Amino acid sequence: MSSLVADIRYALRVLSRNRTFTMVAVATLALGIGANTAIFSMANAILYHPFPFPDLDRMVALGETIPKVTSEQYAVSPGNYFDWVDRNHSFSQMAAYRAWDAMLTGPQGPQAVHASLVSPNFFSLLRLAPAMGRVFVEQGRENDRNQIVVSYGFWQQRLGAARDVLGRVVVLNGLGYTVIAVMPKEFDFPMYTEIWAPWITTPEQARSERARRELGVVARLRPGVSPARAQADMNGLGERLAREYPLANAGRGISVKLLRDSVDEYAGRFMAVVTGAVAFLLVLVCANVANLQLARGAGRRKEMALRIALGAGRARIARQLFTEGLLL
Repeated sequence: MSSLVADIRYALRVLSRNRTFTMVAVATLALGIGANTAIFSMANAILYHPFPFPDLDRMVALGETIPKVTSEQYAVSPGNYFDWVDRNHSFSQMAAYRAWDAMLTGPQGPQAVHASLVSPNFFSLLRLAPAMGRVFVEQGRENDRNQIVVSYGFWQQRLGAARDVLGRVVVLNGLGYTVIAVMPKEFDFPMYTEIWAPWITTPEQARSERARRELGVVARLRPGVSPARAQADMNGLGERLAREYPLANAGRGISVKLLRDSVDEYAGRFMAVVTGAVAFLLVLVCANVANLQLARGAGRRKEMALRIALGAGRARIARQLFTEGLLL
């Protein structure tokens, strides 16, 4: 233990005497490690933890597919969505959402906002409580139609972060909507949404809309049900619906994909390329520092020769150089 302490003290003295070398080496390493930390953190967030929802590994995204053409997920028709809700055996909850063209009327004139219509059980399925207020009642009612939930960013930027925002009326598309909740800062689903309003319709009305495909669908797996088992269940349901509604569903299937894997595949590819690039940068940084060490070592021949003459073995000198590298 005492010899290790002595090595550390000696290494500190050596590095302090060669401040230029030490500062260049530390700055070079800091650049490589900092870039890798930033990119790996971003990749981890985008590829592995893209959403802040509890039990994310039990949540899936569902979509329609055309198996003979591509495996890509497409939007879902309202009629099919309600049949999936009623006839599946794999999900404890299922919710739908779609884009909503909303125009905000305010002091600065009309402004387009990113908005979504969501089924009343949307927020209860995601299990992320609002920062303020309450979300929609699961059993949607007609008098809930003019209520909205706003994002944290919308509350900050458009509503002045007012603490009394709940109950305020916001004019969208010429109609008044009452703010009932503000979501936490980390909530961003569907991506970039600023306002959520309830999508209220009856199953009977929705089942008459088989050709119009506009819904995104998320679901929570039942306990003990794997994504593969859920896929098999939905494959059977898709075949039955194709027979029952051939005009709308012939040649179409159903895709079940873990929600964390549903992030834009192009974003995933981009992050993979950038991650590889910064990993290569770290290799270059380590090579540069190694070269600096070699160049510095050439100037320490007399020191090493003196230490060997005084009885230091190769292992002892190697341990000392390792300690210096570790301190860097």
